Amino acid sequence: MNINEILVYDSYYRCYTANSCRKTGLPMFGGAEFSKAEYYEKYVDIYLSKTRCKKIKRPVLPNENPVAFFRVQNGYVPLYLRE
Repeated sequence: MNINEILVYDSYYRCYTANSCRKTGLPMFGGAEFSKAEYYEKYVDIYLSKTRCKKIKRPVLPNENPVAFFRVQNGYVPLYLRE
């Protein structure tokens, strides 16, 4: 399944809508369900944003699917698996 086909991108806020992220069935960190501390303790070095992937010189591929989402002010950003 190509998750990128399900996701709805909000070009104004430059992030994905919560509703489309829920439809993927992937974990969603941040917000009311998860505390920021819980995310950072377990996944900070495993699930990375596009920016952090670039910093470690392992950029996100065009057809790569996210493994989770992280809450930002106006939506969710995708996280990618890097071990």
